[in-house]
Amino acid sequence: MEYERLLAREQERRRKGDKLETLLQTIAEALDIRTLFPRMSDVIQEVIPHVTVALALLTPDRLGVKIHVASNYEVGDLPIYRFTNEGETIGPNWRSFIAYDCAVLEEGVVRAQVSPPDASEPAFVELRPGPAWTRLLSDMRIRSLLRVPVRIKDQPIGGISFGADRPAAYGDDDVELARRIADHIALALAHEQLAEEAGRAARAQERASMLEERVSSCRNWRAAVRTVRLASRRSGNVRSSTRRKSRRPTRRC
Repeated sequence: MEYERLLAREQERRRKGDKLETLLQTIAEALDIRTLFPRMSDVIQEVIPHVTVALALLTPDRLGVKIHVASNYEVGDLPIYRFTNEGETIGPNWRSFIAYDCAVLEEGVVRAQVSPPDASEPAFVELRPGPAWTRLLSDMRIRSLLRVPVRIKDQPIGGISFGADRPAAYGDDDVELARRIADHIALALAHEQLAEEAGRAARAQERASMLEERVSSCRNWRAAVRTVRLASRRSGNVRSSTRRKSRRPTRRC
């Protein structure tokens, strides 16, 4: 029986991995990850169950994240999510964060169970993300959370977060799948950054060319002015010389 259980688990893991392959290639080729999120959410629903998935990028002080894009809710008015617990803080050695069950204690405060359901003694942490975030949790009825880092050049730049509407929705196998998705999202972000840098370089080159053209035109204009002035002075000198010659007295015999 144990062998059959392990075999079924391995087959399910492979099925989920195969399900992701087509999406992962699409993610890797995306130049704007925000356009891909609705499709990504649909495809991985069978792999990592969720009511929402979000990509968040670290703030400059690295003490919180700003949602870059999310499925099923608008991110425009959401404030920065500030870390209030070491377990959820995205650092160099941070690997994942699982909340097996979440409960809003009061506005702005969440109690998260961080121990698996079969743990002998349940462990809880208190998160204080702020009122906007607890309202979001309540509105979407999120009970479980899964977060993994997104890294570029081995440095964390943010994280991808999944939320489910049932407790204990995620486990270690889901962490591995989420990491695979995060790796491909990182590649897409790197492509996006390269495209933005190429665009900035092209715009800078265009501005430089326009400036050079203006400078060249200005130089040509100044040269033309100098030529006209020189011709005018020469013409004036000729006229003056002619007048002086005409004023010379006529010699009488």
